[in-house]
Amino acid sequence: MDSELAGLRAREAELTDRRGHLLGVLRGERDRVRQAAAAGVPAGVPGGVPGGVAGPGGAGRPRPGGPGGSGGSGGPQGVPAEVSRRTAQNLLLILGGLLLTVAAAVFTLVSWGHLGIAGRGAILAVVTGVALAVPALLLRRGLNATAETVSVLALALMVLDGYAAFRVGLLPAVSGVDYAAGVVALVAAGAAGYGRLLPLRVAPIVSVVLAQAPLVMWFPDSAAEIGAAFTVTALLDVAIWLRSRRMGIRVTAALCLGVSAFAALLIAATDSVVGEMLWAPVGLLVVLTAAGLYLGTRVAPAVHGIPVAYAAIALTFALGSPVRMLLDNPWQALPYPLAAVAVMAVALRLPAGLRKAGVIAGAALAVLVALPFVPIVASGLFWPFRNVMQVWSGDPADPAVHGPVRPAVVLFAVLALVCWAAGRWWTSLATRIPAPATWRGAWGPGGLVLALVALLAAPAAFGLPYPVLVGVPLVPAVALSVLALRRPLAGWAAGTAAVEALAWGLGAQAATYVVLGVLFVTWAVWFRRPAALAGAALSGGGLVWSGFGGLGFTMADASALGCAAAAVLALLGAQAHPAQGDGRRFGRVAAIVLAGLAVLPVADLVVRGLLNVSPILDPWAGAPAPVASRWWALLALVVAGGVLVAATRPVALVVVAGVLAAVVPVAVRMPYEIGVGVLVLATVVAAVAGARARAGRWAVAADVAVGVAVWLGVLALAVAAATQTATLVTVPVLAAVAAAASLWGRAGVTGVVLATVLGAAEVAAVGAAHGLRTASLVAAGAGVVAVAAAAWKRNPGAGYVGTGFLLVASWLRLWAEEVTVVEAYTLPFSLVLLGIGWMRGRQVSSWKAYGAGLVFTFGPSLLAEPTALRSLLLGGAALLATVAGARFRLQAPAVLGALTLGVVAVRELAPWVAELVSGLPRWAPIAVGGLLLLVIGATYEARKRDLVRLKNAVAKLR
Repeated sequence: MDSELAGLRAREAELTDRRGHLLGVLRGERDRVRQAAAAGVPAGVPGGVPGGVAGPGGAGRPRPGGPGGSGGSGGPQGVPAEVSRRTAQNLLLILGGLLLTVAAAVFTLVSWGHLGIAGRGAILAVVTGVALAVPALLLRRGLNATAETVSVLALALMVLDGYAAFRVGLLPAVSGVDYAAGVVALVAAGAAGYGRLLPLRVAPIVSVVLAQAPLVMWFPDSAAEIGAAFTVTALLDVAIWLRSRRMGIRVTAALCLGVSAFAALLIAATDSVVGEMLWAPVGLLVVLTAAGLYLGTRVAPAVHGIPVAYAAIALTFALGSPVRMLLDNPWQALPYPLAAVAVMAVALRLPAGLRKAGVIAGAALAVLVALPFVPIVASGLFWPFRNVMQVWSGDPADPAVHGPVRPAVVLFAVLALVCWAAGRWWTSLATRIPAPATWRGAWGPGGLVLALVALLAAPAAFGLPYPVLVGVPLVPAVALSVLALRRPLAGWAAGTAAVEALAWGLGAQAATYVVLGVLFVTWAVWFRRPAALAGAALSGGGLVWSGFGGLGFTMADASALGCAAAAVLALLGAQAHPAQGDGRRFGRVAAIVLAGLAVLPVADLVVRGLLNVSPILDPWAGAPAPVASRWWALLALVVAGGVLVAATRPVALVVVAGVLAAVVPVAVRMPYEIGVGVLVLATVVAAVAGARARAGRWAVAADVAVGVAVWLGVLALAVAAATQTATLVTVPVLAAVAAAASLWGRAGVTGVVLATVLGAAEVAAVGAAHGLRTASLVAAGAGVVAVAAAAWKRNPGAGYVGTGFLLVASWLRLWAEEVTVVEAYTLPFSLVLLGIGWMRGRQVSSWKAYGAGLVFTFGPSLLAEPTALRSLLLGGAALLATVAGARFRLQAPAVLGALTLGVVAVRELAPWVAELVSGLPRWAPIAVGGLLLLVIGATYEARKRDLVRLKNAVAKLR
């Protein structure tokens, strides 16, 4: 204890020295300014010496930012001040207050036990009296900020005095909380009197803040007592705000009023809803309502909406809670939104300045307290949609379990009446409530929506018989459809009621027919209106769906047929409108949407047809089992496709035809071979359609047809991969189609590439099925056909492809005959090709001159069995070709020779490297690889430049 006390005293002495030093600086600066003013020299510039700049008259003028300038007090020689005067002053005050507070705390908590009762009382009285007296002296000397600080310290000492008195046994019968409340109340009262006695600003503010606590601390036993305490405190804050003229006190009182008023309203409203005592919280709410309205008349017009809204909330709970006690559980929440409506009516009688704010607050409150009813009424609206999951189950959804929906229905009905009344008498209301003209047009739609919701949710709330359940929404649907002829907004309400009626009608088959028939007849009469056209199409499609469903069709097929029929009806209705009218455009859009919806129920069939590529994963495993026919689903797709073609031609024609061609093999039971033939035929037709360029809107269709042909060809190849025969027949047909599209159409290089790939696939398939000899004959035939086509159509690309196939044919034949020295057959032809190239070398590029001969020279030897002599001769020839290409600047010999030389080197060194690697520890290859990566990474830029130079050097070759 002694050591801690010694440390605190040392800290106190240090802070005292610091405070004295800063006070001395301030006093010296003040004296210097006064002397300079008396001598006629600008403040902060003593006699024009450094710190100012001599002017024409020799008088010093302050430097910008220096002493006496805008920068405040400065240091010597005009250096800008690092700390402003205000900051230094605040620092001094904070240090002084901290010192005194530390001293008081040390004295009270540590040194208290060393004195007797008389000494303790005398010291506390002296210290507190001095602290209370010092501000008066400071104010007379003009040290206002210091006086404010000392006054706050004096108030803190009063709190310490109270604590000390309690510790020595003052009022032992009083509890600690009550005693603390009394101390806070006394200090608050003392601060208020102190602030009135001296012209202090902080003491009254402290008084207002401290006055918030005593009542709440004295009455903490029940919600009613706490609410009453906060209410009285809020009234006290209102009185302070009204009587005070000081801005600081008014702002503080307003902030405290916000906290206490919110707490009072929250506690009283909660207690009125869940508490056992009713009239006590209701009385508090009435008092808060009166206080809010009174305060609304005293505040500025810009903010009077806040107290008026507060009063509206309090009055809503005050009116609703007594009624709540008289109702059963499901109905106990209903009085509050109705009370909010009553608050709106009461607000119409308020003074003109508060009337609009009161009405808006009541309306907003009505919406807020009605929000909990929204999910309840939504459950009533969506209750009949359970029938969608059990169509025609014979057991319509029983609404008797939805008793909680009844209060919600009543509420929405009352709100609809309020909207109707507001719209009916809006002219007289507008004279009392200044509001935009658009408000008048909002009451009618709002009332219609609320009334419709109440009407549609009523069947689920009151347990009506099933025919009534269907008729309640059906009758408004028909009536609103007729009303929509004059008021278009009613059309959407009619559609909503129709959907609800259909949901109830799905419980029984006869009810479904009746609802759809009535709706179709009603809307078909006015089909020239877009909304009626859409409704007629949907209801007509629903009749088709229900009819096929009644005949035993699957739900998916019946739904697809129904949507397709609806699309046809929408398209027919569109054609009856003028050519350029909005009705025709709307009908076409509706037809397109409905046709797209017709695909969804049979989407599994479409996906299976478009992604029928599983046979290629297990080739030649045998033809798949025949599928079950789905004629009606295919019919729905055909009808929907026809609607799309009629509405968006001609692009849709190509897409629809391609989709139907892909779906037919999986939708109709047919032999496997016919299914493959259908896909191949569709591919040919699509390729022919896209082969020729067209102008106008058919140009896009031709481009789409090319894509469709490619995908149908992929499907044909995948399906044909199930058997050998289908593969060997389909691949050449598709290759011929691709080649024809390139030679006679506009496929170009793409067609050549596809034909080459398909030809190579055919050669590989024949080789796998019938051996290399037959494969070589197929390759030779493909080569001859390609060369002939190249000569006929003057297509160099086809010539290169034909040459390649002929080379492959010769190599395959050599391998089939198990020739070991293939060079004996290839070198003569290679020399001939190289000789022809040498004669043409100066006229064409090196690839055209020497490419074929070099490939025919190096290729068979690389593919043959590697022997020492063959590798030596092949490596030497490749080296010679590389050197010759570099010497004569020929690209083909250089590139092909280098590649061949690299392959030979890798092939010869591979066994040695494998043996070397197998003899090393397992970590060594990994370490070498990592080191190599590090080296490459470190020299990345240099290696990149080397590769660029190599590329440029090769590109410069001929």
